[in-house]
This record gives sequence, C-alpha cells and structure tokens, in this order.
Amino acid sequence: LLTIVAVDDGLPEMISTATIVINILDENDNPPIFDQPLYTDFVREDHPLSSPPVVIVQARDRDIGSNDDLSYSFVSTDEGETDYDTFAIHSRNGSIFLTASLDYETGPRFYDLRVEVTDGNFKALTNVSITVLETNDITPSFTNLPNVVQIPESLDNGSLVYTANAVDMDQGANGRISY
Repeated sequence: LLTIVAVDDGLPEMISTATIVINILDENDNPPIFDQPLYTDFVREDHPLSSPPVVIVQARDRDIGSNDDLSYSFVSTDEGETDYDTFAIHSRNGSIFLTASLDYETGPRFYDLRVEVTDGNFKALTNVSITVLETNDITPSFTNLPNVVQIPESLDNGSLVYTANAVDMDQGANGRISY
C-alpha cells in the first residue's frame, strides 16, 4: 500500500490523501535448477511398464506464478544417442517411466539419459544413469535330454546311467544349477 498526500499552499492549507495498491509483477528472471546434477538409480529387469516411476528428477525455480511452471523433456546426449524408446518422462513432474520391457541377459544393462527442464525462458540440464538389475526370470532347460534311457538289467548298483545337463541363461547365482 502507498499513501499519497497532496497539500496546497493556500490559507488555510487544504490536504487530500489517497491510498493505492502497488502490485509488483514477477519477471521470469530466475533459471530452474535441478536438485541434483546427476541422478543414479537401479531398476529390476522385471519392473512393470508405466508405473511406478523408475526415478523422479526435480528442479526448482525461484520465480512465482506462471514463471515457475516447469516442463521436463529428454534431450539427446553429446554422442547423439538416445535411450528414449525405453523410457518416457512426465513433462509436468519429472517422473521417468519404463515404456519397454528390460532384459538383463540380452538388452542394455546401463542407460544414460539427459533431461532438460525449462520455465519458458531459461533451461537447465541434468543426467540420469539407470542400471538394470538381474532377476531370476529364466527357467533352466535340459540339453539333449533323451526320451528313454535303456540300461541292461545286469548293470551294477551305483553305475552311471545317464548324465543330465541343463543351462540357465540368468546371470550369477540365478544361473547356477544344482542337480
């Protein structure tokens, strides 16, 4: 509020006052800033598509009103490669979701994404590194398994009848087989 007083030079002095409201309009003069310069997260290869988010990137803007409305998007990395056919980003809240299934055994195990945020005037960038984690998603399968094993009835007890062999394409402990 501002009060203005006007006084004339006459006798008697005459005074008039007025009060006005001054609204200071925000200018879009502050850039958005990401909470982190690098986001790292892990995602299991069996993570469901669309939800929950794999990771959420967040930025802040010191402007107010429509000047702090932020919009998130993916941008190409310096190498020009994109992994954006596997992920999608919510433009309003920075949530990153899977849009394609992951496979630790046959697909990429690491994804590097670059995210841009803009307030309509300024832009900021951050990097997102996502590591795919192995799950026990492959059933062991027997190789060269015969339908029938024939043995002579005179075979001694404890003799080797057949050696089974199986493989499991999972990695680490998930791919080790016991018989």
